[in-house]
Amino acid sequence: MHTSFRYAVVKLTAGDHTVTGQTLNLGGSRFTYEIDVVDLAAGQLKIEVTPDEESEEA
Repeated sequence: MHTSFRYAVVKLTAGDHTVTGQTLNLGGSRFTYEIDVVDLAAGQLKIEVTPDEESEEA
């Protein structure tokens, strides 16, 4: 059995700081991302992923 995964990469730049984060998406094709900066200097992000309901029009 072969399983494939989708992932998203987030890159945030504020002033002289650049933070990169990654999240894994399981199931669904559309997602809403809520991204909070926990500690910009340390490069810490909090990323919450919520699958969107599939549209019946698709």
